[in-house]
Amino acid sequence: MTWDGCSLEYLKNEACDVLVALSSHTSFREDEHLVQSLRLVFSNIFRTFVKDGYPSRNPPTSASHYSQMDFEDDLEWHNFFMRFRSRLQLLIANNLADHFDLLLSVYEKDVLHRVLSDPYGVKEVEWDAMQKFARSVIAVAYERNIVDKKNERLIAIRNTLVTRMGNVTVCDVLSEMLSLHSPSVLSYEDDFDNFTIYFSLLRKALFMSAGHKTLNRHVISLILRTVQHFPTYFKVCSFP
Repeated sequence: MTWDGCSLEYLKNEACDVLVALSSHTSFREDEHLVQSLRLVFSNIFRTFVKDGYPSRNPPTSASHYSQMDFEDDLEWHNFFMRFRSRLQLLIANNLADHFDLLLSVYEKDVLHRVLSDPYGVKEVEWDAMQKFARSVIAVAYERNIVDKKNERLIAIRNTLVTRMGNVTVCDVLSEMLSLHSPSVLSYEDDFDNFTIYFSLLRKALFMSAGHKTLNRHVISLILRTVQHFPTYFKVCSFP
């Protein structure tokens, strides 16, 4: 059971609802057939986060072709898709503890590798999907204590992303990458060396953002967030 290549939004939505219901029930969530179905779905789930299928899309894609049959206009499709994606996020949240390693591997393959290899070629709809997926996996894992803040794989992902951002020269792209990194910010607790590197990146981005309102506001917001979460760092340390 996979959703890759399935363009019928209603079918995907119904399938998602069934999986949410079954995996929320203690009598079914450990059933081997359900577990296997979830693994197959999760292996391809990132693609379903991408908001591609507006009926008015020109030139049309396979997704938009089928959307023309099911929806009256772009607004109807948009509202339906947003509800569908929220159900996907619930499906992940309900099963993250049992499938975290698989979902993190999907993140590494479909998100991290894509951004590291060609951040300038990522489309707007891809950034949106990547950021939503990162929050669904990484942020929820931290919030629910599914993993420790010192989880080695997550730390490596976080640090690799920061290193790549240090070489980005386009403001819009850097802003998108900072959003992708945001779910990992709380992992800097008790990791001052890497926090210093991240904060230095924010300072660099602040100077770089002169004349670019979007990045400027974003960086200021992130700086205020770090001061709020890690006040001790700023009391006892000075940054170069």
